Amino acid sequence: MAGHRLATAVAGNPQLTTLGKAISVAGLTNRLNTAKDITFLAPVNQAFPSDSRQLAKLLKDKTQLTRVLEYHVIAGKKTPTELTSGPLKTLQGGTITAKASGDHILISGRAKVLCGNIVTKNATVYIIDRTLQPRSRS
Repeated sequence: MAGHRLATAVAGNPQLTTLGKAISVAGLTNRLNTAKDITFLAPVNQAFPSDSRQLAKLLKDKTQLTRVLEYHVIAGKKTPTELTSGPLKTLQGGTITAKASGDHILISGRAKVLCGNIVTKNATVYIIDRTLQPRSRS
């Protein structure tokens, strides 16, 4: 993944094909590939609905899909220590927290980092086991 920009690296990873498709459908490929120094929390394929109808419904709502994907983006290339040092603002405008728990890092108390601190040309990637959901706006 190190030789590629973020969205291109995600699209080429067999564990992240659904995420790659979601990035493309949301129209975020260019934005994520040209962003400078970001951290991306990348949900694995199993983090998305396994039912094809549910997945199609998720991919159809471009506005909500974009909000969800932008909630996985943090400014700056974060090391594990920086990631767990306090609340982090997402590109979507929400806030997430990451805490070390034994040998793992938990994102917002729910998503477990499966593999992290992966370097791409413009981002640091942490592969997570769940899709993060931003709070609804009132």
